[in-house]
Amino acid sequence: MPSKRDENKQDLILIKPSDVLDRSSTSFSEKIISSIMSDGQIDVVGLGTSIFLACSAVNISTDIANVHIHEVTLDYIEFPFLGKSEVIIFTLKNAPRGKHTQVMAKELNEKMKLTTERDGQLIVISRRQTIERTVQMCLWKLINFERIKLMAGGSAINNAIRTALVLAKGNISKQPLFIELISLEKFYRSRGDQTKPITGIHIYIKKGKEKESSKHKKLLASIKSQIQVPNL
Repeated sequence: MPSKRDENKQDLILIKPSDVLDRSSTSFSEKIISSIMSDGQIDVVGLGTSIFLACSAVNISTDIANVHIHEVTLDYIEFPFLGKSEVIIFTLKNAPRGKHTQVMAKELNEKMKLTTERDGQLIVISRRQTIERTVQMCLWKLINFERIKLMAGGSAINNAIRTALVLAKGNISKQPLFIELISLEKFYRSRGDQTKPITGIHIYIKKGKEKESSKHKKLLASIKSQIQVPNL
């Protein structure tokens, strides 16, 4: 017979678009750390426009506690009547992984020309840019490079995710592309005399075929069966 702790165990933390209006990244970070303390691991899922909130909650958790990102997946999830929505899935654990994602990102950076000039491999994405524009910029750069890097901070993370998914799964590129690495960072935004830390994301897009996470594919199917569409 399962124990009371097993019955109450939380398998995942789902962050929905409706949470953007009345929930904070700090409150979700508290849930993440609590789950790690009790179970040693947790899956965190961000849907649609709440993806930047999920990234921020995960980034805060890894910054202040012994929480480590073991796996990150970007994908689409489709709902009846609503169509496709972007989704990000993090698998977080108490134990560190073999190599930290920020270390892996640094190693990739050293192989790249990280400028936004025409001969550079960096695309900085803002909230004001259209997805069509950012996708076209990426495709131009991918003519000459095997790999490019997308960078965004705050709510512009949503646009970076959408761009990455169109490139990797939108069948718009003449050659196969995949998301090689996703790394969260702390950026600093200056407004006047004030400097505020925000969550930033680095997404590396590379030519080639993706090796998909079987665990996260199963998780997507489970999420789709559990979510009540009107509550999104």
